[in-house]
Amino acid sequence: MRRMITGGRLLVLVVLSVLVVTGCTSQGTVNPGWTVVAVNGDNVYTVLASGTVLALKADSGTELWKYPVAQAASGGLGSLFAPKQTSQDTALNAVYGLPVFTDDFVVVGTFDNKLYAFNRTSGQKAWEYIAQGAIVGGPAEYDGTIYFGASDSRVYAVKATATSAELLWNPLVTTHGIWGAPVVDEKHVYVASLDHFIYALERQTGELAWKYDLGAAAPGGVYLAGDMVLVGGVSNKLNALSAATGELVWERQFDQWVWGEVLLDKGVLYASSLDGQVHALNPQDGTLIWDAKLDGATRAGPSLAGDYLVIGTNDGKIYRIGLADGRAELLYVIDKASILSKIAVLDNQVFAGTTSGTIVALDVTKIGGTPLWTYPTATK
Repeated sequence: MRRMITGGRLLVLVVLSVLVVTGCTSQGTVNPGWTVVAVNGDNVYTVLASGTVLALKADSGTELWKYPVAQAASGGLGSLFAPKQTSQDTALNAVYGLPVFTDDFVVVGTFDNKLYAFNRTSGQKAWEYIAQGAIVGGPAEYDGTIYFGASDSRVYAVKATATSAELLWNPLVTTHGIWGAPVVDEKHVYVASLDHFIYALERQTGELAWKYDLGAAAPGGVYLAGDMVLVGGVSNKLNALSAATGELVWERQFDQWVWGEVLLDKGVLYASSLDGQVHALNPQDGTLIWDAKLDGATRAGPSLAGDYLVIGTNDGKIYRIGLADGRAELLYVIDKASILSKIAVLDNQVFAGTTSGTIVALDVTKIGGTPLWTYPTATK
């Protein structure tokens, strides 16, 4: 771990330390989050670092709705000159995990123990569910049920309705908090924990199916690739396990932590490590195909955009990486900002959110130049 405290990687370690200190004792105060971005249909949905929830048109950045909404004060002629007041709704506490979608809702988890659902069309808050611990990783959705882990060492399953979320089960699973998003298939919910284990729970009941000792804390999410579950951690390894039994299929050793999301495309597995390297692997046995070395730490995993991977760094750099040869090219630099969450993609458009509360939309086929749009719009 001593190697972590060098160069740009210090910022990621500081973020990690803050979560260690506060993750189990959130006090309901508004903490700064990361700007998380996801695409659904032709729209971009985001929670800014300030806690504002937005829906934007992907092609233009035009605002479709915002939560909370500023409302004018009521009451006679004087109200025309009164300052705007916010409604009783307030900005969200810190959000670190990506939102997920149901047929009707955008669903996000927050650091002050809450799971929110917003109407995808109007932005109106439909419901909120209060857990017993901070929700650091994002939720997962399967067949109308939302699954998430929390800092109280529990995994939750809640059934989403039009006006509420009904708790189905929430067993005490681990001895430490859960920071990563789970992944779900027809049989199991898979989740990694800071207690060194990955767990498979029966999807219908929450009962333990199997667990595997990773040998070190796993702060990130897990990924399903066919009949395998993939998970990294602070052991500097990427582990591939049988989804059915939890038996180890293979493991790959890297030089630094594997915290970000893993990606499988056309028979190649892509993973990143905190030292700014992106790795292409054979998913059958974990053998290396190529490595790409970037300038800066990479907390989140890569995204697929056409013929490229795209990934951001803690010092605001956005790279595209050729799938065939691993050649890394600097696509754009956002000054005085960090990109700690996964970049969203729609065709050749990529959308990066920053810790400073901005979103930049780029064309992955064009190096440098002017962004397609930014939010908020830059002013002179």
